Amino acid sequence: MGKYRSDSESMLRDDAWIGDAVLSLYLRRLLLANEIEPASIRTEVFKYFSSNAFLNSFGRPTAMEAEIGTIYQQDGLGAAFRFMEAKYLPVIKRQLANRSFGEQKIALNTLESFSVS
Repeated sequence: MGKYRSDSESMLRDDAWIGDAVLSLYLRRLLLANEIEPASIRTEVFKYFSSNAFLNSFGRPTAMEAEIGTIYQQDGLGAAFRFMEAKYLPVIKRQLANRSFGEQKIALNTLESFSVS
């Protein structure tokens, strides 16, 4: 592995570190805005959708987080949130409709307005 690869990988990880924080903020605002309760279910949903297992369905998790981090750094939080709404929210909605968290399904009527303003 040469110096260029190492520098490139380091930049990717730095962008991913920022992207992870932006993704976390997006998910937390999303869950709070949609009044997902109780807190234990909200935490479980948050952990699932911020996990590498979820991000892996889109590609390499580090690259997915780096993409979010790059958009945030270049265009701001609103742009990063819009990007995540377009790319991740449809999948989040489908997965919430098809899986239980704890003993609970997230109600479909809650999903219809599932967005961050």
